[in-house]
Amino acid sequence: MEVHAEEIVVEEMKRRRWREEELGRRAKGHAGKVAMAERLRAETAVTVKWIAEELQIGAWTHVSNMLSRQRRKPK
Repeated sequence: MEVHAEEIVVEEMKRRRWREEELGRRAKGHAGKVAMAERLRAETAVTVKWIAEELQIGAWTHVSNMLSRQRRKPK
């Protein structure tokens, strides 16, 4: 489960041309991090806590709130 999620993170970071230290430098609510979190939730079964730690977003509740806001946005 986590292996696939880690592959997604690596793929998304390559696509954005980010190095690992970028996750620490980017804002917690950066659009790229939110997009990665959305993809991870859609394609894997990793926990929101795992996503928060891996993407350096902060508390898992922050991730949950960001994803909830994204789902409510009109498309």
